[in-house]
Amino acid sequence: ELEQPLSLTLQDWAQQPYVATEEDKTPVAFHPRYGIPPELQNLWEGRLILGSTEVGKEFGGYLEGALEAAEQAVDALNG
Repeated sequence: ELEQPLSLTLQDWAQQPYVATEEDKTPVAFHPRYGIPPELQNLWEGRLILGSTEVGKEFGGYLEGALEAAEQAVDALNG
């Protein structure tokens, strides 16, 4: 049954008034820099490890950034 969907719905969240603002409708000119800024590195003497898409060095903000951050967190845990 899953091979024959009854419908497909695409949602543009930028068009939802309670989700997005006018600024959200303006395309960005470049992908922002992500990664852990120096002031957030070695928090709690290295005992706090951040792992989200925003801390991915190369692909921050994307699914690949979340995977990259997960690998960084595992590496930090394994020392």
